[in-house]
Amino acid sequence: MYKIDMGISNEDFQECWIAAGNFINQCGKKYKKAELEGFFSWLRAHLSPPLIEHLSFRFGNKIYFIQIYDIDYNLKTPNDNVEGLVRFSKRCSAIPCLLPMKRDQKKIWSPVGKGWCLISAIDGSQIDPIKLLTNEKIEMSDWEVHDTCVTLIKDKLYNQGNEILSWQSNPDVFPSLWYYDEEGPKYVIVGSGRYPKTEILKPKNLEDIKEEASKMSPKGFYCYVILRNLRNNKPNKLLFYLNQIFGIKLKEKIFPLIRGEQMNLRMSEMLPLYKTYH
Repeated sequence: MYKIDMGISNEDFQECWIAAGNFINQCGKKYKKAELEGFFSWLRAHLSPPLIEHLSFRFGNKIYFIQIYDIDYNLKTPNDNVEGLVRFSKRCSAIPCLLPMKRDQKKIWSPVGKGWCLISAIDGSQIDPIKLLTNEKIEMSDWEVHDTCVTLIKDKLYNQGNEILSWQSNPDVFPSLWYYDEEGPKYVIVGSGRYPKTEILKPKNLEDIKEEASKMSPKGFYCYVILRNLRNNKPNKLLFYLNQIFGIKLKEKIFPLIRGEQMNLRMSEMLPLYKTYH
């Protein structure tokens, strides 16, 4: 157990962050044509702490983690640890980037540079997501899988009329999200996994997590999601006949989760982590 620097943003940073996000969004949407439909999508377009990257998006088969900074060094930015960004990006199979920003005399923020204005956080070279596009099939990292699972549960809670307070996608940080209903604040510990797993166990340090979370609310839940490549949905008739007619059991071919490919899910019930009375 260790506490995480939440990286709370101030109003000035939020203005800069909005301008940076709008700029990246414009760059990505330029290529949302028929042949590139769905190539650009946001992963982090919110300031819900903790913040390791300030913005993140997928473009084709690549993922980009961005920290923005003021070239005049007048802006206080939350969690501007570039080394931490590089380490986290490596773990998530993402490309760590810096986005330089400048505020003019009219107090308007604009990116500095050419094209997407992205700079490598590793060697300072210019990064052009268009030039980095390839046809390589890249398997989703554990972070991507967990981010997808957290988002699915968050969206479900929101669609049920709950207010989402905060959420984060680090698979080693819990709780995964906080929400508010008529009874007050509640938290969710999210488990994530890949097919052919049938169940995701609760964290080993569950009691420590509950104790820390109880400072805000004693009411929490555990919910897990298992993702499966859509190609694993199709029944294999050969395997079926070999098993049913001849009693021969062969292992099913498991297709990995690939960035941008379709998948389906199995979500558990929201399992209460506190005593309930009926």
